[in-house]
Amino acid sequence: FNSHGMTGCLNFFNVFFQDTSIDAENGKCEDVVNIINSRGSLKKINIQNASADALDLDFSDINIDQINVYNAKNDCIDVSAGIYNFNSVNVKKCLDKGVSVGEKSVIKMDEIFINDVNIGVSTKDSSITNIKKGNFKSTKYCYEVKKKKQEFNGGLLLFDNILCPSTKLIDVNSLVNMNLNEL
Repeated sequence: FNSHGMTGCLNFFNVFFQDTSIDAENGKCEDVVNIINSRGSLKKINIQNASADALDLDFSDINIDQINVYNAKNDCIDVSAGIYNFNSVNVKKCLDKGVSVGEKSVIKMDEIFINDVNIGVSTKDSSITNIKKGNFKSTKYCYEVKKKKQEFNGGLLLFDNILCPSTKLIDVNSLVNMNLNEL
């Protein structure tokens, strides 16, 4: 924690991004890159070797063209309480979740490639996740959709096309809607 209570190695608070790129390696903080209460667009985020979460986005309205995360000891991407649009997501070797979506977030991902994670995508606590195309390999669970905290409802996961042969977890408070087909 810094003097403002932020837990990232690289923290952005109240920032307007315009075609920004971020590269980070070997972060030994709770979040390698932490973006809070910010707006705008980023071209690319590359993060390697995170000792906990790689990318954490909170209370923001962010568009990102490309995200690449390799080797995170917890979540590769963790978003909460915001609106997020990602064109291309590529995450590999996340010990927990590839993408964790919580606390009334709305996230749209055009293409997502997930490899070697515990849970591919976790949507919870009144959040909505919309995936156009997904390809998940070596996951214990393709996705989970659930209510985690009592002050929220369940989650909603929407997708057009997803390739993942692993198990899916959906609780009674949540919904998954396959727009076209599940392969």
